This record gives sequence, structure tokens and C-alpha cells, in this order.
Amino acid sequence: MANGFIQSWLKAETPAGAPTNLIVLTERPKQRSIVEKSVQEAVVDHLVGAEIIEAIGGFTKAASVVRNALPGSKRARSGDFGEILATEYVDQATVYDVPVRRLRFKDDRAMAMRGDDVLGFEFGTAPLNVLKTESKSRVSLSSQTAKQACAGLCRHQGRPNPSTLSFISRRLREMGKHDLAEAVEQLQESDIPLSTVSHLIFTLSSNSPVTALSSVSTSPIHGITRHVVGCVITDHAAFIQKIFDGLVQGPASDGNR
Repeated sequence: MANGFIQSWLKAETPAGAPTNLIVLTERPKQRSIVEKSVQEAVVDHLVGAEIIEAIGGFTKAASVVRNALPGSKRARSGDFGEILATEYVDQATVYDVPVRRLRFKDDRAMAMRGDDVLGFEFGTAPLNVLKTESKSRVSLSSQTAKQACAGLCRHQGRPNPSTLSFISRRLREMGKHDLAEAVEQLQESDIPLSTVSHLIFTLSSNSPVTALSSVSTSPIHGITRHVVGCVITDHAAFIQKIFDGLVQGPASDGNR
């Protein structure tokens, strides 16, 4: 999977007058065409797995597997893409690692995954620091949608969903990453200190997220640090459609676009 496209593609700024923990991501001029292949590769990696594609023998042989894993509806595509972008942001632009691409394990491509959208871990810290993330993707972001993300973060007293932690530790065991799995399993043995938990609301929209995210910039749970990030893609729906339709036809790397 290609790495590093977030910061080369998106410029991060805190608008004047906005809360200091609010970041708006906007596209750098003329960068979209450069990173589009990397974005496609990220989508395939999250929904299928780069290792699986390689094991099958490359994208051409795995084309039907990829197509059958891609969501078809606008809503499902938007939700998945928002979660993929949120995961890549956490991995590429923060100190946290997201060790499991959970969208690979969807029961059905049209269904949303249950549990926490994204969990990142700062492996090597003791106790383990955790970033709990809610992602929302809308053509037009509203304050109501931002409040829904806030409500999701506040579930389980602000701590990670136990079932999501169990899911991640089991996947890590299957991957042979036993040290990481053990660290995640230790979080399930007692209440997680709130001082080790941070929250992230990550949104993707075509409009400015400043007003909506400013209204939820502070966590109502004492002791938890909150971050709010809004990514603006002005042609939100058309861009997502282009990414997914391009993969149905064949990735840019295969020269089929």
C-alpha cells in the first residue's frame, strides 16, 4: 500500500477564530491527480487487502474479488471512504497506529461495520494510549451530524468499545502480531484510565466544517482530550464516485482509466 499521501495531498490549517484543536484539511493545488493512484490503492487495501491481491496474482486476476468487495450505493461508498480517509489520517498524521483494517471483515459490502469506527494505539506506551475515532462523510456536514459523532465517542463512558477491542486483538493474533495483540488484550482486563484515552471526530464534506465541528470541539467527559478534523473535498460525491468507479473498471496503475 502507498503511504504518505495525506500530507502531500491535504493542507492542514486551524482557521482564525476556530478552537485550537480544530483542523481543516483542504486539497493542495494540482495534487489530486498525483495522489489518486495512492488513494485507490488505499481503498483496495482497506476493503480487500494488498496481501490478498498479491497472493491472487495481481489486480487483473483479482478484479472480480475487488469488484465484489466494493460497495455500490452512494451512501455506503461515502461511509467507507470517510472511514478509510480517517484511518489513513490517524496512521499518517498522528502518533497512533491503526493495526487492523477492519473494513476487510465486513459481512456484506452494503453493510456498515458495527463498533468503533477507528481505534489507534500508541504502542510502546505504558499504559497504552488509545485514540477513539468517529468518522462522518456527508456532502453537506451539519451540526446534527457532528453531534451524532460526539454521541458515538461518549458511548462506553468514552472508552473504546470492548467488542471492538476483542475484534482487534483476535485479528492481530491471526496476523501473528502477538505482542500487539497482548497489549490490546491488557486493555480488556480492567477499566481503561481516561487519561490514556483521546477522541477524534473526523469528517469529510464538501462544505466548511468549522461551524459544525466548533460546536463539539470539547469533550463532555472530563479527562479525555478531543481532536476535531474536517476534510473538505468540494466535489465530494463526484470524487468518491470517480475513485470507486475507477476501481470497478480497473485501477489507474493498470492503465485502464
